[in-house]
Amino acid sequence: MDRITEVGALRFQNWPVFGVQSLAFRFEPEDSRTGIYILSFANGERYVGKSLNVVNRFSTHRRRWEDITHLAFRPFVAEELKRREREVLASVEQRGYRVRNLDLAGRPGGDSLLNIVMEEQAQADWLESDASEPFDAPRYIAAVRRVAGLARFQELSSRSDFPELLAATANYVATALPWPSQTEGRFWTATAMASTGRSSTWRRLIAISAQNAEVLVIGESSTGGATVIEGFINLDKCASSSIQPWLRQQVLDVNSLIDSYGTIGDVCHLEFTGLQTLSHLLEEGGPITQLAKELALNLMRKGPSMYARFHNDHLADAIFSRIADQNRI
Repeated sequence: MDRITEVGALRFQNWPVFGVQSLAFRFEPEDSRTGIYILSFANGERYVGKSLNVVNRFSTHRRRWEDITHLAFRPFVAEELKRREREVLASVEQRGYRVRNLDLAGRPGGDSLLNIVMEEQAQADWLESDASEPFDAPRYIAAVRRVAGLARFQELSSRSDFPELLAATANYVATALPWPSQTEGRFWTATAMASTGRSSTWRRLIAISAQNAEVLVIGESSTGGATVIEGFINLDKCASSSIQPWLRQQVLDVNSLIDSYGTIGDVCHLEFTGLQTLSHLLEEGGPITQLAKELALNLMRKGPSMYARFHNDHLADAIFSRIADQNRI
């Protein structure tokens, strides 16, 4: 079980890691991974280290040492790491533990800019072993996700109506999502040609989700050989009665109902037909835009999305490019 370890006046979260290959599951995306860590080994030895990303650093240690039993971690700001590392190492040694810490051989004088990216001890470990860079680093994860999403984006972008679909989606993202370029891929996601809910007469073309719930879906229905663009926008359930007069006044092809999502409960579900109807719903100054913003923000405040791995980076690139084009002077 997890426990708290006290080292001097400092308290560390201590996790059992025997047989564990990655610490990623221990951290939420918003948690700091920068700090001081202490490795405990089966023979009683200790290792004290500092890291800007303890998840990546542990992966390197694991490939070198199979006898790590526990890892204690405490976050610190980067500016404190050198001082805190010395302080914690001294405390560990004073308690009588033998430590495995190594110094860099042939170290050049002064600090190196490389140390910012690859810590000194990681450089020493790399020289002495065949250990490779951790493959759960963000760059590898992003590459895998991009490759996985390429075929679906190519299928979507090959459609003759793709420019219109993209324009409608970009309008929603720019209008209804808070700081979309800063929250993309973590707090909101975009998917292309998803298989979710697909049937012989209906399929999703583009879906935007805030946290873990869909907020905009643009799809295609097929009946008797004819295809029609349809979809829905989700709003807070309290919006259902307040928007009815406006919808009647606009004479829009929209069906309003209360729907339920297991993750967030009931929502006001606006089903629309045609991209022109969607554009009208999201017109500047209309009530739907404000309600869409409120739901998206409330969802994203709950935390990062568990579906980030399905985010389609190619579609997101196209969305941001379209937004930039629309706002370019």
